[in-house]
Order: sequence, then structure tokens, then C-alpha cells
Amino acid sequence: MKKEVEGSGPVGYGVGPAHVGYTRTKNVTTIMQVVKTKIAGAEVNVMFDSGSDRSFVTLECARKLDLQSVGKESLAYCCFGENESRKGERDVFELRAFGERVRLVGSYSPTDGQKVRQVGSVGQTQKSQVLFCQTELSDGLIRNMWDLDTIGISPSEESAKSKVLEDFEGEVRFENGRYTVRLPWKDEETKTTLVENRVIAERRLQGLIKRLEKDPSLKTRYNDVIADLEERGIVEEVPTEEMVTKFPTFYLPHHPVVKESSRSTKVRPVFDASCKGVNGISLNDCMEKGPKMIPDLVKILLRFRRWQYGLSADIQNAFLMIGLHTEDKDVHRFLWNANDQIRTKRFTRVTFGNAASPFLLNATFNTTWQGLMNAEPLRNSRTTYMSMTG
Repeated sequence: MKKEVEGSGPVGYGVGPAHVGYTRTKNVTTIMQVVKTKIAGAEVNVMFDSGSDRSFVTLECARKLDLQSVGKESLAYCCFGENESRKGERDVFELRAFGERVRLVGSYSPTDGQKVRQVGSVGQTQKSQVLFCQTELSDGLIRNMWDLDTIGISPSEESAKSKVLEDFEGEVRFENGRYTVRLPWKDEETKTTLVENRVIAERRLQGLIKRLEKDPSLKTRYNDVIADLEERGIVEEVPTEEMVTKFPTFYLPHHPVVKESSRSTKVRPVFDASCKGVNGISLNDCMEKGPKMIPDLVKILLRFRRWQYGLSADIQNAFLMIGLHTEDKDVHRFLWNANDQIRTKRFTRVTFGNAASPFLLNATFNTTWQGLMNAEPLRNSRTTYMSMTG
């Protein structure tokens, strides 16, 4: 049985005047918020702890409110001041207030060593249970917790420049008004393991055709997107004489993703570079993801507060602004049904979906930024942060 609560308070309870309470453990005092309130006609004390990830109710209070157990939860818990934690299963109760469900874990009765004193005009002293609960903690979780506590304080661990980044800087070119990059293959031997997967791509395309036939509006919009990519030179038809090439060849299955809230691209194609070939190897399996190039966010935030103005901008279709080297275009082929004719196309730009694309975008952006650093307006600006979203 779930108990319905009547009341007029902000969360469905009849709430009386609030008092400030404190919990003392040996020489440590913690200020808490304590409220006397009536729930279903019964007067109870509610103590608020914003740092707790559980809500507790004494078994005595649960009986007073006629709450019934709705399940069990395993917890390791102890009172502040105690040396040992206790493990066990506790009853879980559910309280309903104006349609909201509050889950409460049954706690032990108060201990002699723990008191919550109410200070103010009332001056009343009441015993109350103060619990410390923990879930199963691993070394990794503990390490992450300390890392968060020391963020921006502990010395940074700047690793030497990776070979992937060195190769990128030696190969990037600025041609015809845009940067052209090579894919960061793991090695030449891995490149040879990538097997053409046209049959798999054809099978996936047939599934897409059936889906679009059921939604003529989406089919029209998706056709328009592909046509726009071709018109802008982002994709191109693979010439007949280049269908067989000495370079690696791979086909990317694709499907439309609809995001009506987007101001720029409401329907966009997503290409699957993780699609496995007949030998179980995908394009992403052959790519280096590159080093992490996101700067220290704490430093970004601190510098952002230093000057009066901050600049924020959106690079539309950022990945598609970067050109692909000729040798890497054919691993970005895809099939498209145009007027019931299967056409073979390929990307001439970096594709969203390739595991190496975020690195290529960040590295290209840094290259561009370094070239602008000598410009007077940007000479003292070293605060850049790029967030990539689809």
C-alpha cells in the first residue's frame, strides 16, 4: 500500500516553521536544516541534508505513517562517529505527495552517541539518527573523486607530442582555400586488412529504401540533403574508370537522423564507419583516434572571467570544411538510390562518424589558430575551447 499525503507545503506537506539544527560528532559540528511538519496528520521532524544521495525514515516513523515496504535495498551504512560500517538489506518505503513519489530507506532507531539539537526559540533537544551510506567503491571511482577535488590544482601531466600529431603537422596542406588532411592510419599493414564491403552496403541500402518509402516526406528531405552535399562538392560521383583503384576501398552505410530543433540542419545523414566488413574489420578499426586535444577546462573558465568580453561562435558543418587527401577518398564511398538507380558516391571531405574525425578537426583548428595568433586582435588570446555536437 502506498500512502497518499495531504498538505499545503511546497512539496505536498503541511510545513510548519523551520528551525536550524546541528549534529555534533566528538569535536565536529554540522549545521543542518530541521523542519517540524505534519504528514497525514502525524507530526514528524524532517532533517535536510543536501549532500545525501538517499532519503531515510525511521521504522518508528514509517509505522506511524502506516507506510508499507515496497522492496529491499542493500546498503553499507554507519553513523558518524562509529568505526565500523554495517551491511545489510533495508526496507524501502514509498511516500506519495501530489503525484510525486519519494523513496525512503528504513533506518535504525537513534543511537545514544548521535544527537540533533534544535537551536533557536524552541531550545528542545531530540535524538535523531545520522547515517553515512556508501555503495560499492572501486579504485577507479575513488581515483576519479580525488581527481575532481584537485582539478586545476594538481600539476598537469603534459605528455610528449604524439607521432599521430607529428605526422598530421607534416602532411596537412592548405589548398584551394581549405585545409586538406590525410587519415591517421594505424600502419600500412592494417590498411591492407580493410576489405571492400559493397555487398553489405547494398543490403543496408535496401533496408533504408524500404524505410524511406514509408515516409515520403523524409525521403524527399533526405534526397535534398544528399543533392545539396553533391552540389557543394562535399561528395562526388565515383568515375567509372576509378571504380577499381589501387587505393583501399570501403563503403559507408548511412541513414537519416531528424532533429527538428536544429536551426541549421534538421535532417542530416549519419555514416557508419564502424560497419564490419566480411573479415570483421571496419574503417574505424584501422584508424588512430589521435591524442586528446581539448585544453584544460578550468584554465578556460578562469581566463574567460579575466576580460570583459568573450567570443562564442558556431562553425556550420565543421567536419565538412576540411578536405580529404585523394588516397583516402575511396574509403568514404557510399551508395545512393537516385531515381531507382544505384549510384556510387564518395566524400571529398572529412566525414562525421569516422573515429579520427574529431582529432582531425581539432588539429586543423589549432593549425588555423596558430596562423592567426600574430594578428593584433588575437595576439594575447590563448583561450579556445571547441565542443563538437552532431
